[in-house]
Amino acid sequence: MAYQIKYAYTCHIGKIRNNNEDNFWCCGEFLNAQNQGMSHIRSGYMKQSEYPLLAVFDGMGGAAYGEIASEIAVQTMKKYEHRLKNAEGMRAVDQIVTEFVTEANNSICEMLREKNCLSGGTTFAMLYFIDGLAKLYYLGDSRIYMQDEEDLICLTRDHTLANQKLDAGIYTEAQAKKSADQHRLTLYVGVDKNGLGLNADSRPPVALQPGRKFLLCTDGLVDMCSEQEIQDILSQDYFNEAAVLVQTAVNYGGIDNVTCIVLEVIPIEESAELESDPML
Repeated sequence: MAYQIKYAYTCHIGKIRNNNEDNFWCCGEFLNAQNQGMSHIRSGYMKQSEYPLLAVFDGMGGAAYGEIASEIAVQTMKKYEHRLKNAEGMRAVDQIVTEFVTEANNSICEMLREKNCLSGGTTFAMLYFIDGLAKLYYLGDSRIYMQDEEDLICLTRDHTLANQKLDAGIYTEAQAKKSADQHRLTLYVGVDKNGLGLNADSRPPVALQPGRKFLLCTDGLVDMCSEQEIQDILSQDYFNEAAVLVQTAVNYGGIDNVTCIVLEVIPIEESAELESDPML
């Protein structure tokens, strides 16, 4: 069956932070140094021949270094976009993503050394489309969810100290969720200061079945909204679900920057009429 992908993204500084350390890559668009403080909202449709890579980033490092780190990662992704779009086969994609992560990591580490900053970096969560499949890559605690019928499934697992202690039997699952270690990252782009090698985590690809929705988000969403609330919003027919999710997080306090990208796989017969919608 032929299908298109409906996409929507929103990036918001939140209510508390003075700067926006989040960033994103969607259809060639991202934040730059001139528009970091602005809120960005957009939606549209992609044809099967135009499927891009999509990603969210959440920078950290104090001062303005977090937003610099996430922008370095986005600019590096811009450099690799053509190679990724023209990759032949999943192994080639894996190799290119590894090269992207390595270059972005090294550039961020060099920036931090120049600024005499001991730590910093950015999370990374990306979806890539190939042969009717969605492949995901990630580092840190930005997440990718898939809604399949009535189920909301988290396809990523946060790279945090809390999860490490959970795996070691130090924490129970309930303790891990309440611990301050939940926000202490163990992997991210910029963690490899000595060039030992850094690979993005991944999972087996999932099919782009009609009706499935995917959500890429930074922790500014999941810290404010429960997974049940996220599922309830994704179950509705909002014109821009990403904007609704972000506004909900802001209404609940908006203690962090928040970025969401929502994708929906729709049959070509249903999307053909919507494609001409003047609101797009």
